[in-house]
Amino acid sequence: MATKTIAPAKIFSDIPTNLTIHPKKKDLLMVTNEEAVKNSIRNLVQTNTYERVMQPDVGGNVIGLLFENFSRLTISQLETKIEATILNYEPRANLISVVASPAMDENSIGVTIVFAVIGNNRPVEFNILLERQR
Repeated sequence: MATKTIAPAKIFSDIPTNLTIHPKKKDLLMVTNEEAVKNSIRNLVQTNTYERVMQPDVGGNVIGLLFENFSRLTISQLETKIEATILNYEPRANLISVVASPAMDENSIGVTIVFAVIGNNRPVEFNILLERQR
């Protein structure tokens, strides 16, 4: 009788952005799968083009839209830019949806991103709050 081998699930890992150190091992903690992809998407969206050394085209470039009047057109452009950024620069994510909703009183835009990690069909939803920085 032949035995069937199961391939191990692919694990995506990154270094956390706050460089958290393990208390006993004194080594950097790793974030994996959904958390790693979430952090990557958050960084991509909040980065403008020409901010990364040796990678000038990488970034969401959405900061400029935050200084426009919040109209349906502006929100649609913001959603389109975020979708394009994730599709172009985050190969570990299967994008499901991007929904932006303005908070007029706080002068900010809340963005809800839903994606699934490659190899896992479970949808992951998280929010990013985009605010103007002076």
